[in-house]
Amino acid sequence: MIRLRNRDKEVCARALLDDGSQRSYIEKNLAAELFLSPSGREIFSQGLFGGGISPASEHKRYMVNVESLNRKYSTPLSLLEQQKICSTLPRIHDRKLLSELSSRGIKLTDVGRDSPPIRVLLGADILGSILTGRIEVLSSGVSAVETLLGWTILGLGKKKEVVNLVTLSLQNMDVPKMWDLEVLGITDPIEKENESLLEEETLTHFKETIRLCEDQRYEVALPWLAGHPALCDKYDAAESRLRTATKRLINENYLEAYDNVFKQWESEELEQLKSQSIEIMKEGAFELRCWASNDSKEDQDKQMVLGLSWDVISDELSCKLPSNIDCTQGKPVTKRVLLSVINSVYDPIGFTAPALLLPKLLMQEAWRGKIGWDEVLPVELEHKYRLWERTMHFMSKCAISRRMFAENYDDFTVHIFTDASAYAYAACAFLRCEFKGQVTVKLMAAKARLAPMKKSTIPRLELLGATLGARLAETVDSILRTTSKTYFWCDSMVVLSWIKKKEPWNTFVGNRVKEIRDLTNIDDWRHVPGEVNPADLATRCCDWSDLLQSKWWEGPGWLYNDEESWPCSEVSETPDEAFLERRKTVVTNVATENEVRFGDRFLYFSSYRKILRMTAYVLRFCNNIKRNSPKLVNSLSCEEIQKAEETLIKIMQSEWPSEIHDPKELKPLTPAHFIQDIKERETFDLDLIDSQHMLKRVRYLHTLRSNLRKRFYKEYLGELVRSPKVASRRKIISPGEIVIVESKNPNRMNWPLAQVIELFPGKDGVERVAKLRLASGEIIRPLQRIYPLELSASDHLIEDHHGTDIAAQNPGPTATDVLKEGKKSRWGRPLIPVKRLNL
Repeated sequence: MIRLRNRDKEVCARALLDDGSQRSYIEKNLAAELFLSPSGREIFSQGLFGGGISPASEHKRYMVNVESLNRKYSTPLSLLEQQKICSTLPRIHDRKLLSELSSRGIKLTDVGRDSPPIRVLLGADILGSILTGRIEVLSSGVSAVETLLGWTILGLGKKKEVVNLVTLSLQNMDVPKMWDLEVLGITDPIEKENESLLEEETLTHFKETIRLCEDQRYEVALPWLAGHPALCDKYDAAESRLRTATKRLINENYLEAYDNVFKQWESEELEQLKSQSIEIMKEGAFELRCWASNDSKEDQDKQMVLGLSWDVISDELSCKLPSNIDCTQGKPVTKRVLLSVINSVYDPIGFTAPALLLPKLLMQEAWRGKIGWDEVLPVELEHKYRLWERTMHFMSKCAISRRMFAENYDDFTVHIFTDASAYAYAACAFLRCEFKGQVTVKLMAAKARLAPMKKSTIPRLELLGATLGARLAETVDSILRTTSKTYFWCDSMVVLSWIKKKEPWNTFVGNRVKEIRDLTNIDDWRHVPGEVNPADLATRCCDWSDLLQSKWWEGPGWLYNDEESWPCSEVSETPDEAFLERRKTVVTNVATENEVRFGDRFLYFSSYRKILRMTAYVLRFCNNIKRNSPKLVNSLSCEEIQKAEETLIKIMQSEWPSEIHDPKELKPLTPAHFIQDIKERETFDLDLIDSQHMLKRVRYLHTLRSNLRKRFYKEYLGELVRSPKVASRRKIISPGEIVIVESKNPNRMNWPLAQVIELFPGKDGVERVAKLRLASGEIIRPLQRIYPLELSASDHLIEDHHGTDIAAQNPGPTATDVLKEGKKSRWGRPLIPVKRLNL
């Protein structure tokens, strides 16, 4: 335990010493309690146990005064903010260990049976400065280590203890599935493939492990994971737990009630035996009926069928009222309570979807507000839930007929209705049967999903509802196994335009339209007014009493009429909102313009006299449009003709003719030719060209280039800095010049090249330091450690062994290359040796 202080605010907190951590941290809530102001921010990743690396995140840095509990030591520490330090660690509560520590004069500050959270972590950056070096080894095997902040316990004790841990698994990732777009919960092709693969693996495991035992019984191995570690022996822990539980039941007079629980389990085992016997006899085509039990039941008329309550008398299916609904009444409404109520209602058909929408919306609002699992919801949300909870007893009355249609029906059709709102999107399927002139419409199935938390447009949500309806229709058709006519009804003209029009829609719309086209026939989609759309109820919140009294169960009234009286409205024009989702295309136009010189325009005239007079009239017009200039209206004067001629001469002299290069003109060699590859665009210098000569010529050019580069590094760069005399006679370095930077490498050929950016003069005005740019960055070096790449003819490069300047005996190259005459190639071409650099 340590004491943290910020001005007048002081808090005691548990601290964890961790020499494996390079930084020290403070819990975010603790920093808020101390009203700490950040002194800086740092962005870094954290290496986790097992080799994992967390994503880079920003951490605030605080300066905090940390003191020991006895206030004998205080020091300011730099701590980084962390949302949570670690999981809960138990305190020291062993009396024998505390007694031994007390006998040695050691007092621990972190003792007790409660386990407050760890709020500060002191890492290796602080741990070395607070250790005193005193260590006491105790009889139990642990060691007491003294720090300036107090004593701490390290090591593994000899005593073994049984610790009961309660693990609460929160599947937070499953909750957003109620409104995510990726999982619609009907029949996903990927889920089908995974289920079929799992069934194949299960069947393979069954065939491989089944065997007939000696007692003529079949035995199948459990599907244990391969390489799973062996479980430890827990007999002692179970026996201790049994003694403790028995003692507690006796003290609280619950032993008899506990015995009744086992008797109830016996009754459940009898029910299980009944179900198993029926299944076994059914395999032999025998049906077991007329079961009786001495256990009295309150309601013999209702049976559970696939999780639903089946009323045998009325032949209707309904949802079972959750058993935990009474437990939640009167208690604070939290996010955990909402999730429990939502998951307790099992409705695979979806006929209670409109009533279940409200708690899902409240769950989404709590999730959006980042409310904790056990935090009480705001008053407004709690009030809405209480009003919905009061009508939950009507849920058992919400039922649908188990039998959809008679065997001898005349005709039946399936009608899929889709709709969406800002809160949810839904689809429902109705079965319309005609039997002996009578029409019956019954609700078959429905699906409703919450709208995504990311705000979306209503047309997009309507499209999601249409996609949901297409998938629902595929499921219904696979169950009916008949070739019935299916109609799709939607109240959005935008969605119908997307489905019926073949346009390049964007990715979101295009993918869903493609799926709808694959699953349905676009001619089956029709428009229905929103006020008579039954799917509208599944997108709005209602309680159980409103759902029971609504037209949700019978469908729209016009379905009982003939098809001629059904709503009929064709998509004639595409709404403007539909084009907002059209994929944008880029059109590129290339316009070329041929540049015409001004002098070429004179070619349109037949004589120089016409050109001269035309130019004079143009100049007169320019003069007359000026305000204060005298207007010229008579014939052209000599001055105007002369001025026009001078203007023409200036125009023609300002246009330079295109340069003409002489193919025999030589190109001077520069250091860039040796640093970079020479870009060759000319053809080979051969009179006779064939494959053999071309390959030979190419190899010769590569060899020549390689030799030139090697000689440049060895004879030029390597000898550029040879003696101190060169440094004293160096030329003045200017910005932008390429230089060689002296380094610790004794091989001068490996010294790096750099470019001079800026020169810095000293106090006397003489430039002595330069800022250089290298390939790896920018550096600053004195002028004595850099050498220019280019030298003038007066600079001396190499001295012989006798101290004589070879450069003085052999002057450097002149401004023009010296050509040796008389030498020719075997093809008759004169050889032109280059005298630069003495190559």
